[in-house]
Amino acid sequence: MSLYKRGRVWWVERWIAGKRKRKSLGVRDRKAAEIKAADLLRNDELRAAGVETFQETRLAPLGSLVAEYTGELTRLGRSKVHVQSTKGRLERLVRGCDRVAELTPERVRRALTRLADELGLCAKTSNDYRNAIHGFFSWLVREGRWEGNPVAAVPKVRVIGKSRERRALSDEELRRLLGAAPPHRATCYLLAATSGLRRSELGALRWRDVDLVAATVTVRAAGAKNRREATLPLPPATVEALRGHRRRASGSAVFDAVPLVKTFYRDLERAEIPKKTDEGVLDFHALRATYATRLAREGVPLTVAQGLLRHSTPTLTSNVYTKLEFHDKRAAAESIDVGGAAESCGQNCGGTAVTSTDAPALMGASCTTPESDLRRLEDPLSEIVEAPQVGAAVKVAGVHRNRTDPPGCSPGAQGLKPQGPTRNPSTPASTPF
Repeated sequence: MSLYKRGRVWWVERWIAGKRKRKSLGVRDRKAAEIKAADLLRNDELRAAGVETFQETRLAPLGSLVAEYTGELTRLGRSKVHVQSTKGRLERLVRGCDRVAELTPERVRRALTRLADELGLCAKTSNDYRNAIHGFFSWLVREGRWEGNPVAAVPKVRVIGKSRERRALSDEELRRLLGAAPPHRATCYLLAATSGLRRSELGALRWRDVDLVAATVTVRAAGAKNRREATLPLPPATVEALRGHRRRASGSAVFDAVPLVKTFYRDLERAEIPKKTDEGVLDFHALRATYATRLAREGVPLTVAQGLLRHSTPTLTSNVYTKLEFHDKRAAAESIDVGGAAESCGQNCGGTAVTSTDAPALMGASCTTPESDLRRLEDPLSEIVEAPQVGAAVKVAGVHRNRTDPPGCSPGAQGLKPQGPTRNPSTPASTPF
């Protein structure tokens, strides 16, 4: 191997398999030329011994490798939004690097720290940046173009709680938002809040996907997040709004432009709806959370709501998208019907019947049990009766009553009195099995 200068740069001449090879080192400094020439010689020896040196990848511009990787993501069917987001994150991470060999674990860690400080990234978003470059190196390793993944040595940031809790719009807030927005944006908001369509799915929607007679909207597989086609039902009010929007629209797209997030914020301000409260923040995706919450309040079964929202698991539907408040829990508690036992308790305890509307005013009130009832409770019933269907007549301790009557009470229009056992206390109790 010999070094010589041609023009202003240094060249190297070496023999490989009996053939003379000349290569420009691209540097003007002799010391730098010697280091690069030694690397070339070492790689030649490794290749001769059958050891992969990934020389082609080492010499390729880093920008071209990133472009090739994002092109592979497109070929695999990743969404346009995902590909653009990944490309932007990679370009910001590799800023200042020309070759893939420069991306050491320390360099990646410093880049992640720099971006977290510059952009004010939360822990989850910082991990998303790490996942982007981790996927890039995993692709190189999978194709046999690099020896390992240096990002594996960079730990993820620990996520403690949620940095931003999204909330759902109340019925009154949704009415104000639809009233404050122009008709075309109001229709878009209404469709999102009553079908759960994502912003990207609204942008990909075409009039051929909307059946105003059958009251359905079809999400094509190409525009869906899970890449599965789905047909969703629409409520009558949304169908009427789409009919009016159809008369005003032109072209095949249902919406010429889906409102930007900043446009959504302006409409919130116009409707005097706070963007951030103690319950959480509002963004365009909050319309989807509003749809999930309304389904839960209407008592829709969780598996049905999961199908309408097209979630992979019911846990995602119930724990992430459903935003129930305390008044929803109060309504659930007051909906429990114990078959008149509350009224019976009020009469037996010497008070008046207590209804569900009286419960908040009587919070903390005590209830005493007569001594006769205590003696009856200490003496178990001699019969165990299997509970029949609601409304059927049953016989408990020799007394006929309906299933709707409280247990241990005889029927009567004015008050229900405890009905104790009729056997002799000295007789041993029989317990059939």
